[in-house]
Amino acid sequence: MNEKRLIFLLIVFFSFFVILFIRLWNIQIKMHENYHNYALAITESTETQMPFRGEIYDRNGNLLASTKKIFRMYVDKSMLRNLSKVEKDTLIKILYTVTGNNANTYNSRLKGGGKDESGIVYLENDLSYDKYLKLIELKARKSYRNLLACIGFEKYSKRLYTNNVLAAHVLGYVDKNSRGLDGVEKYYDKILQGTPGKIVYRKDARGLRQGIIVEKSTEAVDGYDLELTIDREIQKILEDEIKIVYEETKANSTLGLVIDPNTGEILALANYPTFNPQEYYKYSDEVRKNKAISIIYDPGSTFKTFTLATAFELNKIKLDTLVSAERGLFKVTNHMSISDDHFKFEMLTPAEALIYSSNIVFAKIGKMIGVENMNNSLMKFGFGNLTGIDLPGEVRGKFVLSNKSDDLNVYWISHGYSISITPLQLVMMYAAVINGGMLLKPFVVKRIFNDKDVVVEEFKPKEIRQVISKNTSVIVKALLEKVVLEGTGRKAKLENVSCGGKTGTALKYFENVGYTKGKYISSFIGFFPVDNPKYLILIKIDSPKSGYYAGEIAAPVFKRVGDKIWQRDHQMIEINKKMYTHKHDSGRKVFPDLTGNFVDKAIETAKSFDVKVELTGKGDIVIGQIYDSKHKKVIFLLDNSSENLHKEGNNRIVPSLVGLPKKIAVTKLKSLQVPFVVEGTGYVVYQSIKPGTVIESDSLIRIRCN
Repeated sequence: MNEKRLIFLLIVFFSFFVILFIRLWNIQIKMHENYHNYALAITESTETQMPFRGEIYDRNGNLLASTKKIFRMYVDKSMLRNLSKVEKDTLIKILYTVTGNNANTYNSRLKGGGKDESGIVYLENDLSYDKYLKLIELKARKSYRNLLACIGFEKYSKRLYTNNVLAAHVLGYVDKNSRGLDGVEKYYDKILQGTPGKIVYRKDARGLRQGIIVEKSTEAVDGYDLELTIDREIQKILEDEIKIVYEETKANSTLGLVIDPNTGEILALANYPTFNPQEYYKYSDEVRKNKAISIIYDPGSTFKTFTLATAFELNKIKLDTLVSAERGLFKVTNHMSISDDHFKFEMLTPAEALIYSSNIVFAKIGKMIGVENMNNSLMKFGFGNLTGIDLPGEVRGKFVLSNKSDDLNVYWISHGYSISITPLQLVMMYAAVINGGMLLKPFVVKRIFNDKDVVVEEFKPKEIRQVISKNTSVIVKALLEKVVLEGTGRKAKLENVSCGGKTGTALKYFENVGYTKGKYISSFIGFFPVDNPKYLILIKIDSPKSGYYAGEIAAPVFKRVGDKIWQRDHQMIEINKKMYTHKHDSGRKVFPDLTGNFVDKAIETAKSFDVKVELTGKGDIVIGQIYDSKHKKVIFLLDNSSENLHKEGNNRIVPSLVGLPKKIAVTKLKSLQVPFVVEGTGYVVYQSIKPGTVIESDSLIRIRCN
């Protein structure tokens, strides 16, 4: 009996420990994370610290989109308790001296009461960026480090578009949570956003904050900055001109594109009507739509350049080939015909057909090319596919051409009908035709910078494929020049530089309706200079109501835009010469100091002086230069290739910074290897130490931008 009782007790005892073990295992292992999180919720609280969204600049360092930095200043009372009364009074004095507030306000808030009974007390809710920088600078000084250790900041931000509507369809816009919704703001959203940080607070038994747990808190990492391919001045010229023609012709909308045909860089992209990204919600989806990449249309006669280039490339025609123009009316079948309403020629060469924009001759050239070759060439030029531009919302376009040799669509595609493309696709086709035959990928972002103004990624021109030979390119360029000199594009002729181009007056196509009389797309696409094209410009006018011939309404817009761009470029060269040169008694020109300029601009200026250029080091900004007047040669020192520039032993010579874009000024300061503080964004309007001053390596330079 005793033995049975003992066994029973042992079983009970053992069962108790098994149950206890299972319970402990459940609490300490299986439910560990839940209890851990519960404990943290009781003793800690976490506050997300949002980063500042990256800024967006044009290719010359002009600010296009920025983030207004708003700061909330607080004091950690748990750390404040370590200060004596004298130290507290000194702290208050430092704070109100910088912020412009008063001691009574701060003392009142520090006494607690109401919402301020916790360990964190907010002293300023809307501290400006420059005052924030001054306090950060003071916190970094050894003499103030302990005193200001209890002071902290929370960041807030508001997106600002500094030029209102300028480049709205390229920039896009953000929502109230700073998430990109369109344009580069959307395409590069993750890069611009940055990485959020967190502030972890201790809590007491009442759940009130009692201080910051530094080892668990992390700083927010601000978003990267973007430098676009857009040129602000060219963008402004284009926007002004398409607005004027919109109002003159009472069109549904107007559109313009300016690109560098040798690189694929978008220099300007504009739609009208446009919108203000700051208040995007006030505008319709149709107005906000980037029609350069998101709508398709039949290009009409501007597409004849593709047909001509393809025919020359395949040796289907020669310059002296004669093609019947059928005296203005060509019957394709008993039920279909193609006409040239404005003239009735017997025979035309390809050049004459382009000059007079003969639909009939180009239809016949298309037939000479053949369905299979036409299909291959269309796909080779990228039609029916995306261009790959770094903007959201691009569509592919479409064309219908079977593999049957008797497909009649070849007649219409050859002069710009039965094919729907985006304006950007047309522009990239022309770029390939005039740049020597290379199809390029278009892009709008040139460089990405981190918050230290260091380039983290740079986008170079991307060649897709060779679509025609250089010889074909030269021939077609010359013929396009004749269109401007002798043909339908005479009103596009520029004042001081050669140009070429093509008009296009096309009937609009409506889904389920077809081509509608009285509704037109009028366009002109052209380039200059002819020998070495630097600019390619498209002007497109949708449904003009006051005139519709492209040669009359679109070509003059190209002329105004082109003349202004050419004038701007040459004014800049002349200004550079006047700013940086003078005459000695001997009459010899003195070569300018190009330090701080972007490399491409420096090279352009150097060539205007007939000076040979050599580059040392890697980078995009000229840090220094060595000029050899005897041999008329200059060596540009790039980035880290000029470590000793502006240095004399342990001393530094302060350069002139006022007037420079922020990025260039920062690069110059980095070359000095001295501490510096930058306030604001844009251009430098103030520097704390005068240019030419010799300073020591530990001297602080402060610059202010606006």
